[in-house]
Amino acid sequence: MNQRGYQILIETFAIKIFDEKRNEKYPKKKLEFFITDSEAAFHALSNKPIQDFIKRMKGIRAEAAGQYQKILSADAIDWKNANHVRAVVAVCRAFQDFSFIKSANSDLYQLVFYNFANFFTRNEAAQFLTPIPVIDFLVKIVNPRDDEKIIDPCCGIGDFLSLSFVNALKKEKGWQLDDANIYGVDLDENMIMLATLNMLLNGDGEAKLHYRHLPGSILAKFVAGNPPTLIDLIPDRHKSGAWDDWPDNTRLMQFDVVLTNPPFGEDRAYRPGNEEERRIIEMYETWNLSGGGDNLDLGVVFLENAYQILKSEGRLGIVLSNSIASINRWRQVREWLMERMRIVALFDLPANVFAETGVNTTLIVAYKPKNSSALKKLLESDYSIFVRDIQRVGYEKRTSKRNVFFNSVYRMDETTFEVMTDAEGHPILDEDFTQTIVDFRQWALGQEETLQRLFLKEA
Repeated sequence: MNQRGYQILIETFAIKIFDEKRNEKYPKKKLEFFITDSEAAFHALSNKPIQDFIKRMKGIRAEAAGQYQKILSADAIDWKNANHVRAVVAVCRAFQDFSFIKSANSDLYQLVFYNFANFFTRNEAAQFLTPIPVIDFLVKIVNPRDDEKIIDPCCGIGDFLSLSFVNALKKEKGWQLDDANIYGVDLDENMIMLATLNMLLNGDGEAKLHYRHLPGSILAKFVAGNPPTLIDLIPDRHKSGAWDDWPDNTRLMQFDVVLTNPPFGEDRAYRPGNEEERRIIEMYETWNLSGGGDNLDLGVVFLENAYQILKSEGRLGIVLSNSIASINRWRQVREWLMERMRIVALFDLPANVFAETGVNTTLIVAYKPKNSSALKKLLESDYSIFVRDIQRVGYEKRTSKRNVFFNSVYRMDETTFEVMTDAEGHPILDEDFTQTIVDFRQWALGQEETLQRLFLKEA
């Protein structure tokens, strides 16, 4: 399938989502995203039934265009092109009996978002996606809420952002996130289109999701404005982390929460190929702490980026290669981090958690103390870090006809070999995440007031 085909699919999905959300808000407005057998059996675009279908789809699209500008501005569907219309007909027939807005975290969600994202993925960009259970776990640990500003600088299809929004919706009124405070950047325009669709599915379409070509958010940062925009750092001026040194009144935005799964690992390292690329990476302090060599793990780059764009007392949840948290090469990077942030938790995940990589991974959770004296006091107290080795994740990867699925794995009774169920008769996933969240929150109650306030307080 070519690029135009993908755009037609995404526009068609956007039309369906708008139709569902309109019906949810105004139940008397009947769903119009459907196709009858006579409409689907057209032989020529001049046939009346298919013209009725086209008129209905164009009507939904026209109403959606104002809200869904980012997705629909390309105007990818040529309604006078029979092949384009056949593509829309095929999607409509395949999905008209399913509800997107009721299918979050389901097989349908995975099929649409995960596998279309896989089609978009470019190996040279080293993109890969995070399984929903891992995202949901990290979101619940970091707990974004209230009027906090949250960003994923490598947002991909936007799952960290959408699940943060959905998780906050379950909270008491006044503690829910505003999707106008949700930000994301990605270096693949197709991913941003999917992320926009993802946020439209779960929010009101106000999230600030931006495409920026290589080197993406390594160079580009948000500045406040109406609307906020991206601006490039100035390599000759912003060396070694001096990102606040601007020749004018420019001030970079800072965020309450950074949640991200950046590219990481030896084969995804930043390797400057020319002088300009070297000047870009020299804006990062950690470039000089890489233990030698001519490259820097992108996980380290985005770890420093997260620190730089966090507010005082901002929180971080990041997925990194286990090697960054353990091997000697990255010892100075770990010391650099400890001198700047309060490490809250470390979660080691089993191998092959991710569909596209067998790298062992660690989730790092931290917050940025208000000032150096607050951090010094914590260090002198020999503060506690919550550490847990996650063994069971509740799913296993399956591939069918090049589509990737994460199939649920349920807990088995060791005596009867039957699937265990809860009090309501629902099968129990074989996972450690749920109990780990409970244990983390209990542990947090015994830590400093700042940590309790940042990670737990909701009243």
